[in-house]
Amino acid sequence: MTSVLDRRRLSDRDVAMIYRQRWGIELFFRHFKQTYRRGKLRSHKADHADCELQWSLLGLWTTMFHAKVQLAEGGLEPGCLSVAGMLKAFGRALRGGRCRLTLVDAL
Repeated sequence: MTSVLDRRRLSDRDVAMIYRQRWGIELFFRHFKQTYRRGKLRSHKADHADCELQWSLLGLWTTMFHAKVQLAEGGLEPGCLSVAGMLKAFGRALRGGRCRLTLVDAL
């Protein structure tokens, strides 16, 4: 929805691009709420819920980014990423002890 009616300021092509971007955001939050199981936060205090939400979003974004990089390096199309499949793969890697954690020097 927009109040811009002048096609010189907002063309049909621009509207279509904005809609495609919005649809990607809608899909991400669907995955976040359903696949990542964050439809209901576990925290009871508002500050804790905000923190839980921020860290949950960061966790999903970083795992998706890592998976897309791995797909691209393997010559596969990153757009074909399955969020459910990605989460299963990360879970298997963590359970199998194949995850190396390193500390990053912030200085």
